[in-house]
Amino acid sequence: MDRFAVISGCPGGGKSTLFAELKWRGYEIIEEPDRRRPRSGAGSTLSRE
Repeated sequence: MDRFAVISGCPGGGKSTLFAELKWRGYEIIEEPDRRRPRSGAGSTLSRE
């Protein structure tokens, strides 16, 4: 049986640290969408030129 968990929290609450530890222990991690967004240079992905 597959098990899923949703982890949420405020910025700076330690989610990334927890994800790194879980991944190191062999758990499959799906990063939050904001961390998967392609970025280039100095944030041109979000600019409105």
